[in-house]
Amino acid sequence: MQFIEYIQRLSESLGEHQLPIDRNFVRAREIVHPDALHYPIMKQMVVAMYRNNHCSNPTDTIRLEPLFDILGELKFEQQQIDEQDIDAIELLEHIGELTLDLFATSKSNPLPGAAELSTRQSKRMATTDPS
Repeated sequence: MQFIEYIQRLSESLGEHQLPIDRNFVRAREIVHPDALHYPIMKQMVVAMYRNNHCSNPTDTIRLEPLFDILGELKFEQQQIDEQDIDAIELLEHIGELTLDLFATSKSNPLPGAAELSTRQSKRMATTDPS
């Protein structure tokens, strides 16, 4: 999957309030529009995902592992803050779930086994008590 395709699909899945894309971006740090609900962390996430996948332009192919590495690092950082932003932590977890789903359903770069893992994860989440 191309980096820009991933970001666009992620934005569609999360909603414009979480990940608005600035269509006039030139550099990775300009992709996330400042209107994002969690702008600093979303900007940091997108830039780190771009760099960790060694992208030189938005149409470069990306891999799943570097995306999960970044999400894990950001979640860990959020958990270390004295006044944790629970919403940001839950957002990062949700992005991880969506990322797995996006790769599982990608026609351009399907991830072997991701569809099965995504289905199992969805079933497990459906049986978890939300309270």
